Amino acid sequence: MRQLALISPLLIPTLVGAQANGDLPREFGCIARDELSNDMHPSKLARIVRACATEQRYDDAVKVYYTYSS
Repeated sequence: MRQLALISPLLIPTLVGAQANGDLPREFGCIARDELSNDMHPSKLARIVRACATEQRYDDAVKVYYTYSS
């Protein structure tokens, strides 16, 4: 439950501080943290976290979230 509380703010779309990037597709699937690369856009990482939470892969969601927030 604590993990869900950490990622729940990402489940609510927000425009505060959002960057416009027309090159990114709207949705991404959940991927594990070891599949991430250092050239991924922050909005892509946020969408991956959201996808992991939707798929109930909470461990992956939290790990990608930590990467996203650092």
